[in-house]
Amino acid sequence: MNYDFSIIREPQEFREIEKDWEKFIGDGWNNHPFLRHFWFSNYHQAFHKTDPLMILTASVDSRLVAALPMLSRHRRLGGIPLKEVRLIAGDHSHINIVPVPQDRDEILVSFLETLLSSGVDLIYLEDIKSGFPDNDWLARFCHDRKLGFEMRQVRTSLYIPTDGEFESYRLGRSKNLKQGINSRLNRIYRAGGFEIKTFSSNDDIELALSDAKEVCDQSWQGIGGTGLFSSVSNAQFYTELFRDALKNRYGTLYVLYFEKQPAAFEFHIVHEETEFCLKAAYAKKFDKVAPGAVLDIELIKKAFDSPVKKYDLLGYDDLYKRRWTDQSVSYWRYFIFNKTAAGQTARLIYFNWGDKLRKIKRRLAKGKN
Repeated sequence: MNYDFSIIREPQEFREIEKDWEKFIGDGWNNHPFLRHFWFSNYHQAFHKTDPLMILTASVDSRLVAALPMLSRHRRLGGIPLKEVRLIAGDHSHINIVPVPQDRDEILVSFLETLLSSGVDLIYLEDIKSGFPDNDWLARFCHDRKLGFEMRQVRTSLYIPTDGEFESYRLGRSKNLKQGINSRLNRIYRAGGFEIKTFSSNDDIELALSDAKEVCDQSWQGIGGTGLFSSVSNAQFYTELFRDALKNRYGTLYVLYFEKQPAAFEFHIVHEETEFCLKAAYAKKFDKVAPGAVLDIELIKKAFDSPVKKYDLLGYDDLYKRRWTDQSVSYWRYFIFNKTAAGQTARLIYFNWGDKLRKIKRRLAKGKN
């Protein structure tokens, strides 16, 4: 098949293909919210406005069939300054998906070779879910071209299978979880009960945002200056994301009220049969009634009563999440080092020497204990 390849470098160019991009994601990826044109443009504007875009596209008869949405920036690795290209939305996406069909890996080969030929020192792909491209595919690609390649499992993310009944699932979990559910619900009911409001339309946006921001400001992250709306970039990204998700009905914001005040919220996105728990917070002043945990319980119950078959907790496998489930998926970071002096030196220092040094430090720390 003959492909027409191109590179988009300017935000205006990317805006001009919005309709084509949305059709491409709609046809090939069933309108996946983490691949929509808005997701990438919003992220770039909020966090990397001064970093040039490098979005590679492949078309057949003027129809987009694959893309690799990247941006270019300078970074240091092992103290070495590098020219890097990385996925757009890398460090604020819980899931990064490479929108290249698995049966067309020759397109991904062309994309990666184009990036390497542009003189970059490092291609960085982070938070890639186990699947395509996988470890073996990328390792072979780099081995065949004598490139440096490193991969690291960055995290394990947990999910709850919700295609049964909640009560049966609850009874099959640990005694600690069962007791925790009962005690938290009893405590908040004894204190006067709660109300959960669901915001899922354009009409709800302003009230939903106002209540979510109030919760975030009073959360332990907000008090410490690391809340969802604490920085200008974070506030811009998530405000626009909430607006777009409610306006286009692919996201829902749930707010739990205690004593008529917003005490906790969760922001969810549903795609096909998966519900993604994207963001959550609770007001620290209501610690005594655990509003965040109560909202978790109620929304997990709700998922069991819906068509959703997977309730994706996203993020890391925190202890409170492990009480709910043992099911998980791995996410990886991939480092493809070009044959440049900077790329090879950074790999040598950060990975070869760095890994050895980190092992020594771990042994010393273990010995002290």
